[in-house]
Amino acid sequence: MATKEVDPISRIEGHLGVKLEVEGGFVTEANVHGNLWRGFENFLIGRDPNDAITFTQRICGVCPVPHGQTATNAVEAAMGYNDGFHTFNTATYAVAGKGIPKKAVHIRNLVLGCEFLMSSMTHFYHLAAPSYVQGPNMAPWTPYFNDAFYSPLLRSAGKGTASGTLPGETLTFSKDLWSAVIKQYVKALRIRRLTFEAGALFAGRMPMTSCFVAGGVTFQASEDLNVAGGKCDKFKSMLDEIGTFVVREYVPLVLALGALYGDFDNAGNSGFNPDDMVATRPGKGYGAGFGNFLAWGGFPIVSDTVGAQALTLPRGYKLGAAATAAITVANVEANMRESVYSSYYASMVGGIAEAGFTGTNSEPLKVVRTVPDRNATDGYSWLKSPRWNDNAMEVGPLARLAVAGLYPVGGTTIASGALGAYYMLYVKNGGLDPKMIEPDLAVALLRSGLATLTITGDVELTGVQVEALGLPAIV
Repeated sequence: MATKEVDPISRIEGHLGVKLEVEGGFVTEANVHGNLWRGFENFLIGRDPNDAITFTQRICGVCPVPHGQTATNAVEAAMGYNDGFHTFNTATYAVAGKGIPKKAVHIRNLVLGCEFLMSSMTHFYHLAAPSYVQGPNMAPWTPYFNDAFYSPLLRSAGKGTASGTLPGETLTFSKDLWSAVIKQYVKALRIRRLTFEAGALFAGRMPMTSCFVAGGVTFQASEDLNVAGGKCDKFKSMLDEIGTFVVREYVPLVLALGALYGDFDNAGNSGFNPDDMVATRPGKGYGAGFGNFLAWGGFPIVSDTVGAQALTLPRGYKLGAAATAAITVANVEANMRESVYSSYYASMVGGIAEAGFTGTNSEPLKVVRTVPDRNATDGYSWLKSPRWNDNAMEVGPLARLAVAGLYPVGGTTIASGALGAYYMLYVKNGGLDPKMIEPDLAVALLRSGLATLTITGDVELTGVQVEALGLPAIV
């Protein structure tokens, strides 16, 4: 048996380490541990409720807005603006006199949407992509994984950004796929900045916003229509550029990488039995988990209909192959827990049970403080793990899409899911449709042997026409 430990793990937001026990080429024990206790629950005690909105955004430098919005929901629940989940417009709670102005709902949604765009691009390009695309032989990309880890088309050795010409080519393009991807990496830094600038039009600043307060936002209700309209026009212009990048560069690159790394798929992501390790090893893709998903939802839909509480991203949970079920106040109280079995937290202090702790689980709605205990039995981490009726749950972006029925789990294909119509916009002749791909990336795919070239008639070309990419369907 051999012990392998990586601590800290880089390219994530937070402090994380992994310790593995490996025997016969298989992992027999895995301890994933958070290295830092932050104690936000404790230093909020005794402060003004609105302070929580500002403080909790400092939990993370990549995703502060979701923390701020969650704290806003919590503060509004305590103050009686909502029912304990999300705050909607006033008409929703006309009878009870709850809710916030419609304008505030729209502004919160716009700011959160910008945060989602930023966070997604940051994760893909600047945190995850270096695991799939070898960086240049220079800081900050070095040292990097062994060449053999990467697809030959995405190794840096011998690659460069010098351009050549193709029949009918009047522009200069990247000479290979690696060069095109590195260009996208750099361009994504500017697009990421645009998401901040767009959100700051309404948030005051980004990423740590100053616009959220209980009952609404700090946006002047009486602001001149011309000023507000000008902000909306500028916001739309920025989102047009961001959207073009996402549709024509980001998504096609994801599909191309999915084809080049075929065994990094979601095969078998439909359930996992830890008591039957050997039987479940075959056919498991990288990252396949328990197949249980939990999402709190987001983006309230403003409605004048009393009682309408719709969310663009619904709240719910999904256990294995079972259909998605709704989250309600009642079943949260009955089922929502955080496992602290392997955590450094005290469930007893001075012989007295801490509020909200039941055995190795804590109940989020009842915990009033967390007490660090470095000598906790079986403790090796400061992290807590979400549980629903004692089931381990996956949360985050994938969970939101799975709960909403927008992303396939269980080995089905994207084409067969709710996003199939959007996926098929990219598909042509068994590959990708060139009109959906930015020319530089299209030419790079062509030069790398992943596409075919077709020049038709006497049409003067401003670039090249790539008819099809020979990439398999993504599952």
